[in-house]
Amino acid sequence: MWLYSLPDPRRTKTFFCVGYAVLIVVGGILSSWANAEDDIRITNAWVKLSPPGARVYAAYLDIENLTSRDYQIVAVSADCCKQVSLHETQLRDGSVSMIHREHLDVPAQSRLSLSPGGLHLMLAGVQSPLKLNDNLIIQLHFSDGQRMMVQAPVRRNGDD
Repeated sequence: MWLYSLPDPRRTKTFFCVGYAVLIVVGGILSSWANAEDDIRITNAWVKLSPPGARVYAAYLDIENLTSRDYQIVAVSADCCKQVSLHETQLRDGSVSMIHREHLDVPAQSRLSLSPGGLHLMLAGVQSPLKLNDNLIIQLHFSDGQRMMVQAPVRRNGDD
């Protein structure tokens, strides 16, 4: 005769409580691993068309941090050129100069605008001259190791 015995209810309750606790912990860990693409919004990306023969271009964009966490951009790369650097244009004593920036801070719940006459990306060592309406892929590198790709068309100015 085959007898089937029910499991001890105390063990079953313990098993389900432990399983539930594990799910809560794992879910919390996974939700805390933020993805820059979910947390950061990039808009208005474009590259300024330079005169013929130029080997340096400037790129602009708006960065919006939608979270309560600070982000920091520590490097930038692009598919068109050997080097991309972070710069800021400053007016001092009547002359304009460009200051190299090691990183860009994007504070929580803020918007950072890279625009002509201010912060911008400097694209150098372009492999071939950029033409109007070319589309470049720019990659932002964050201090936490995340990367975000942005498409930026080449334009005469930001409005066209």
